[in-house]
Amino acid sequence: MALRQLAERAGGGVVVQLYWDDSAPAGRDVIVAYRDELQQVSYNVCPPRDRALEAFYHPNAFADPAALPSPGLRATV
Repeated sequence: MALRQLAERAGGGVVVQLYWDDSAPAGRDVIVAYRDELQQVSYNVCPPRDRALEAFYHPNAFADPAALPSPGLRATV
């Protein structure tokens, strides 16, 4: 497995990282890792390749609602 970090951003206790896994099948090869240290929440999402940057900047919009403990974090797309 060759997991490569492509980008990272952090602020306010939240860290978001964008990875590419060149050994994973298409549809599972882009990974956005989200970690909120204040809320003690973390999850990964696997967006489509063409929406990777959108998921990197708006990971909660791509998350499973069950992964979001606070109604304030739920996406309103």
